[in-house]
Amino acid sequence: MDHTPHLGPGPGRPRDPEVDERILDATLTIFERLGWHGLTLDRVAREARTGKTSLYSRWTTKTDLLSAALVWDRNRYGRRPDPSQPLREQLIDDVCAVAQYLLGPHGTAWLRFEIESRALPEEFSSIRHLLLTRWVDVRLTWLQQAIDNGELSADLPPHRLLEAIQGAALVHALGAAPGTSHDILDGIHEWAVDLVDWQLRAFALVPLKPGPSQASPSGPKAAQPS
Repeated sequence: MDHTPHLGPGPGRPRDPEVDERILDATLTIFERLGWHGLTLDRVAREARTGKTSLYSRWTTKTDLLSAALVWDRNRYGRRPDPSQPLREQLIDDVCAVAQYLLGPHGTAWLRFEIESRALPEEFSSIRHLLLTRWVDVRLTWLQQAIDNGELSADLPPHRLLEAIQGAALVHALGAAPGTSHDILDGIHEWAVDLVDWQLRAFALVPLKPGPSQASPSGPKAAQPS
């Protein structure tokens, strides 16, 4: 049985995008503040300043509503996957997007999602599948295609490279000191390019081009003993 959350519009006349955005924004605000058990469609309607009928005509369960809100927030950053785009550019876009939504206005909703989805696995199973399992599967497909095309080493386990790149992005974003989010986001593209190039270089996809942060082909120069 398919338990994929419903994200699209229901039947009837076209919806007002402004109302949709108010509802989705309100959903994340309440989820951040009150969590899964405090998230109700009635509360969302009040926060969004819209009628219950308008809300229920769009989403009838809070699973569908929270799924739609998180997808909406994530899709505001980065481009949609494009098979014709070079792998390097796809990975750089992903790194930037991860930092942007984790450090963005609703970054706390993503942290709460990760915590509550582990505490309440049954309630969050379909949302995790939509937001994480599918997302990872698409990225692993990109990497496997690069291996099949000879761009990456045939000995490379695709998930290892994905974990290295995305893990670094998560640490960079979640390790941000209070008040530094804007500075990190201002320089996120340059940081993402450096990260992805360093990771891909080890697997012969990106030619070595030492720069200010790249002291030698083997990596940053080790400190000399005194």
